[in-house]
Amino acid sequence: MLRITLPSLTNELTALIKETSILMVIGVAELTKISKDIVARELDPMTIYLAAAALYLVLTSSISLFGQITKKRGLMISGKKISWHYKKERPVLNNVSFELRVGRITVFMGQSGAGKTTLLKCIANLNPHYTGIISCGAKDIKNFSARERASHIGYVHQQFNLFPHLTALENCSYALNKTMGITKEDSRTRSCEVLQMLGMSSFIHTLPPRLSGGQQQRVAIARALLLNPKILLLDEPTSALDPESKKALNLCCLISCTKE
Repeated sequence: MLRITLPSLTNELTALIKETSILMVIGVAELTKISKDIVARELDPMTIYLAAAALYLVLTSSISLFGQITKKRGLMISGKKISWHYKKERPVLNNVSFELRVGRITVFMGQSGAGKTTLLKCIANLNPHYTGIISCGAKDIKNFSARERASHIGYVHQQFNLFPHLTALENCSYALNKTMGITKEDSRTRSCEVLQMLGMSSFIHTLPPRLSGGQQQRVAIARALLLNPKILLLDEPTSALDPESKKALNLCCLISCTKE
């Protein structure tokens, strides 16, 4: 939690020192008073006031620099000048840049057809034929292995994309076992826990075609959460969920963030 709050706290502290009456009185007024006292004894006002100004500049600059450093460390994924064309003709994304930070919820908003889903697929490297750079930390996501991508980026599709021949439990445990190398028993145990939190304990052995849209969506969300990704991309994640299911989803996300 500390790494998440430090950048904003340092920004606020710098603003308080520079702009508010309370810290201006404590900071500038005190420095000025001390400077006057020294001038009265030393009789060299120019040097004393320059030293006081330099001290104030050092204090505020140090806090600002610390804030910039923690801000950079809090950066999870960034994209610079991302462009993608449909069939090399119609531009869907045109020079889009963004930053996704640790502990933040970022929303891409726009009308239907604006390219929100396309951008999410580019971030997940499901649309690799884009121009520009999307990096996670200092590494281009195009250079991620399948396992690295699964552990860093989770993605819940708008159409859910569940395996129709696998039960809800098998859909969730499959990636844990095949991609992450976790035993089948542990994979099933973890999957049952998350499905239960999302209110799907009664449907773990049900095939997706026999589930409602909202139930399928909860299975897809559970499958993504189970991999404990550093970032979770959600394409209209609550479109088919009722209010109680939305509360359960919020709880799962909070627990996942706490573990992280």
